[in-house]
Order: sequence, then C-alpha cells, then structure tokens
Amino acid sequence: WFDAPAHDTAYAQQLYASLRALDALAADEIWIEAPPDGPEWHAVRDRLRRATERD
Repeated sequence: WFDAPAHDTAYAQQLYASLRALDALAADEIWIEAPPDGPEWHAVRDRLRRATERD
C-alpha cells in the first residue's frame, strides 16, 4: 500500500516503479484504485488499462 501523489506526473512515476517492483516479485494480483478522471490523467489511465489487458 502506498499513498499516491496528487499530481499526475509524480503519481505516474511512483505507479510505474511500483508495477516494475511487483512484476519482479511475480505477484499474482495487483490491486490499484483508479486515478481521478480528467485529461491530465489520461496517460496514467491508459497505462493502467494496458497493464490489465490479458494476452
């Protein structure tokens, strides 16, 4: 669990670092609360969408 930064850029940096760390641990599940709506959050929401797609 971590407290997400309120700014989209800082949030993205922390999110990506956390995803890489959890991927290295081969976590079975990762739970993420959706970031706020709004155009400044589009890139973060898109990255989360792509990360949750299954092959």
